[in-house]
Amino acid sequence: MRPRTKEPEGRPPAFEVRSEFAAVEVSLDLEGNDPRLRVRDLESGQERCLDAFVLRSLALADAATLLEVCRRTIPVEE
Repeated sequence: MRPRTKEPEGRPPAFEVRSEFAAVEVSLDLEGNDPRLRVRDLESGQERCLDAFVLRSLALADAATLLEVCRRTIPVEE
């Protein structure tokens, strides 16, 4: 994980998280009613903002459920 070097003034720093399978940029979004975690896929540019409720759901989900979600949403190259 590494911080990006430049962010617009007043915005918390973004971080890139990479593995051999994926690369995302993670930042804190303070523009809504409540703080959210913004996650942007660096390959496609798609992004989602995750609020505390969704993050809690991810933290409480079992590994099998998370794996099934990944299998349904991420294309696998054969």
